[in-house]
Amino acid sequence: MRPGSLLIEPVARGATFVGRVQVLAANAALTHTMALLSALGFLLLLFGFLALRRVVSGESAESAESAVPGFGLLLLAFAVILFAASGGMNHIIAHIINHGGEDRSLRTLLTTAVNVQAVKAGIVIIGGYGYLLGFACIALALSRVFPSGFHKMLALLVLLICLVALVLLLIGDHFHNLTTFYAVAERAVIPLNLWAIVLGVAMYQGHPSLTPAQSD
Repeated sequence: MRPGSLLIEPVARGATFVGRVQVLAANAALTHTMALLSALGFLLLLFGFLALRRVVSGESAESAESAVPGFGLLLLAFAVILFAASGGMNHIIAHIINHGGEDRSLRTLLTTAVNVQAVKAGIVIIGGYGYLLGFACIALALSRVFPSGFHKMLALLVLLICLVALVLLLIGDHFHNLTTFYAVAERAVIPLNLWAIVLGVAMYQGHPSLTPAQSD
């Protein structure tokens, strides 16, 4: 996990931007590494769901059944771009504090880094909406593809997690002191990503519902 997030020196969303900036700078090596790995991971996630779209929508990309997963992929692509941009901002924040130059005071450097952090926070929030909505659309589409069983129940569970997390994110976004709501919404990313791994394994193993032949 990256600094200031869930496991490594967590900083509550209600904490000051200064606190987040200091955590990123104090763990500069981890900040730089996780920014790169996170961007790669999100791109791999998007690539996997692109492969799934044909399974869900069939051969015709213009069919009505492709609208929901197609919109979900668009939302995920939007979120991935924003998350990649926020990772780049993490690079800059750590660089500003640790290598800002001897001609500038620490206070000036901290002010600059906090301004970058504030912009990044807004980008991450909008990206979070796109991420949750994208997963919700894909989970809804896959819940119609799978017959009754484990994978169908899992898709419906992911859909429920996305909807609950969206509600909590909306509440937290409008009432900034409700840090618990933000924390729950952030942690929804963990089961969503685990579900994506389960889907990837099922595709690799040739699950009957995840092959193009079943989508005709």
